[in-house]
Amino acid sequence: MGRIALLPNESKTDEAYRQNLVERSMPLNYMADFSALGILVERLPEAIHLLEKHRFKIVMQNRCAEIVTDGPEQIRRLLHILDSGGFGFGFTDLADSIYQG
Repeated sequence: MGRIALLPNESKTDEAYRQNLVERSMPLNYMADFSALGILVERLPEAIHLLEKHRFKIVMQNRCAEIVTDGPEQIRRLLHILDSGGFGFGFTDLADSIYQG
């Protein structure tokens, strides 16, 4: 099982919010590029409610929402539900500011 972060699609998403998600998912030791997928969605509370209605498990911790997934088919279903529900969404790399030196 994996987790995908669900974030509000605002021009200035709280950096502490993103940092918390990255810190929780980052391995202690890594030697290669690291990336953490996030989905930016409009109307975050309503999107969470819709996904819970469709039996997606949402984990909330310190203002961070993560969707528990078990494979690519569930991710395709998740995106279809958001699209069908009229939610605009996009993708982001939560770890884009981490230096890979």
